[in-house]
Amino acid sequence: MHKFDLSTPAVVIDHDIVERNVLRTVQLASSHGKKLRPHVKTHKIVRLAQLQMKTGAVGICTAKVSEAEVMADGGISDILIANEIVGTDKLARLAALASRTNISVLVDSHEVLDMLCSAIAGSTATIGVYVELELGDRRCGTDFSVAFELVKRIEETPNLHFCGIETFGGFLFHGGSKEEEIAHCRELAAALREFKGILEENDIEVPEVSVGGSPSLPFLLNLDIVTEVRPGVYIFNDAATVSREAATYDDCALSVIVTVISISRDHSYAVVDGGAKTFSYCCPGVVFGKKILHGVLKEQPDVCLSSLSEEHGIVDISNYEGKDRLRVGDKLEIIPSHACPVVNLTDSVYLTKKDLVFEKLSVDGRGKVE
Repeated sequence: MHKFDLSTPAVVIDHDIVERNVLRTVQLASSHGKKLRPHVKTHKIVRLAQLQMKTGAVGICTAKVSEAEVMADGGISDILIANEIVGTDKLARLAALASRTNISVLVDSHEVLDMLCSAIAGSTATIGVYVELELGDRRCGTDFSVAFELVKRIEETPNLHFCGIETFGGFLFHGGSKEEEIAHCRELAAALREFKGILEENDIEVPEVSVGGSPSLPFLLNLDIVTEVRPGVYIFNDAATVSREAATYDDCALSVIVTVISISRDHSYAVVDGGAKTFSYCCPGVVFGKKILHGVLKEQPDVCLSSLSEEHGIVDISNYEGKDRLRVGDKLEIIPSHACPVVNLTDSVYLTKKDLVFEKLSVDGRGKVE
């Protein structure tokens, strides 16, 4: 069927664009001498992870243990859980995962490392460990002094393998301009280079220097210190990625088909049947001076999904070229501002080629957040 014949809201993915994005990115990473380890929290679909591996990724990232379990069940053999793992149950599951696949995690404190050591004690399995540095994200990570102590402990602990150093780098794409992003990338590289030098001065080899983030990928690839990149959104792209000039709307594979259920009397806005339970409240808003709010109309990207309630979305059609022809029951296609939470909010997505649906895929990791 045509994608506009789907019951709405419906998440659709253009398979040709996905394949193009995946192939182009792995070739780009390879041309810069970097390893590509995509973050599958964006799509949570085993089939797409397998496509990424088949085209040249060295492994994948997940955000949580439960996501890693889903991907391991799907045959993915090299998984970095890009997070600190805390909790008896999750650590036991982590140890079980390590017995059947190549698994690695992040640590940023002695408390987290103590828990990891206890979980793996007595096991024949080995868990890889990256030490996470806090370099501006104000999220997880630690400073150089604690990180140095953690690396030494990891190297001395049976069943643990020091994989390298890691940071997210999310702050890179929260600057107000492309020039700020470039400056932040240089600062990030200088900090990573400094800490790597400290370790090497103490005869500690650093196998990998791993950094995440899709919007700043072109700049990260040009940093000599970085050996591994972990983008996620690149497989789909979204309005935020486009606004940050890291993609074009022609590179956006994921969109949401919605139905107009009401139109204001003055034709200034239309109400659609996709709200926060479809798009999520995650809203970059205005990026690099471009207004994207919760999403943009695919056919006319200056028309925004301006606000959400649980089950309703408000599309500002005041400057929509077709607003006088718009009727209740019409379908609209919206590119979300942030693709990742959209996927996690739906049980299944529809693969399309040339606007025709050819397959329905379950979101294997949907709701896997523990």
